[in-house]
Amino acid sequence: MLRLPYRFRKIEEKQSVIPHLGGLRYYLDSYLENFYIRQASIPQCGIYTGPKRQEQSIISLTSFPGRIEACCYAIKSLMIQTYQADKIILWLSSEQFRATSLPEGMKPLIDAGLEIRYCDDLRSHKKYFYALQEQNVHELIITFDDDIIYEKDAIEKLINKHLQFPDAIVCNRGHHIRMNGDRLMPYNKWELLFEDGVDKPAMAVMPSTGAGCLYPYGCMPKSTFDLELIRQNAWTADDIWMRFNSINNHVKVVRTRKNVATLCNVADSQKEALRIQNDVQGENQKTVDRLLKLFPNTEMILSNE
Repeated sequence: MLRLPYRFRKIEEKQSVIPHLGGLRYYLDSYLENFYIRQASIPQCGIYTGPKRQEQSIISLTSFPGRIEACCYAIKSLMIQTYQADKIILWLSSEQFRATSLPEGMKPLIDAGLEIRYCDDLRSHKKYFYALQEQNVHELIITFDDDIIYEKDAIEKLINKHLQFPDAIVCNRGHHIRMNGDRLMPYNKWELLFEDGVDKPAMAVMPSTGAGCLYPYGCMPKSTFDLELIRQNAWTADDIWMRFNSINNHVKVVRTRKNVATLCNVADSQKEALRIQNDVQGENQKTVDRLLKLFPNTEMILSNE
């Protein structure tokens, strides 16, 4: 089954000189990606089964009833990678799924190695919260979202960059945390197209945890898992919460590439998108303001890089 090569995809945030052409290009990319993933076969085994690796890669993601069908396609794309993960865990709220049965598309994924674990409802924070606390020194935790069709080398790129910079958090996509002198600029001024954090790790990068983000052992401080602080300060913004905690743990981030092709969502997966609340209602900026009070050293750490 042929797939549109990554290099021919629309680059995120790169504007076209012809009005509306960028939107049409994304529509075409998305259509082709959705057609591809629906036709692609699930491998007999979707996780690595060879000789034990020195470091095991564990994919951790979460979903909810309104998106669980779309999640099947995201997981399928993570099983047909050039680098297979050692484990794929889907965290589901036991409360949300008490009266909701899993879709038929989930069964072949389970047969191929998907592990489903039920837990408390921590919204999007579920994708990292439990896996990172269970992580041991020989494990790499890699987070993904439940609504994206991932490129075939999404995991491989993370692993290769980790081998170069083993102490850094690694991401496929990230924002440039912009400063004005020693003060943080508003969230809506943070950039997607920027130079830093590719050739070497940088402090002023905020990973998009859902696009593929690798966490080496010990990179996140204990404050990351304080549920009361999460609920009070960043209940709808796991990306920002994770980065403020890792900044204050003095951990840098490295990106796998400079320019990222626009991520293609699984068809019909955006009806209940969390980013509508985060972006349109300005919740991300409110989260940043709260976290600056909670972590008062953040701007000093960023400005002293």
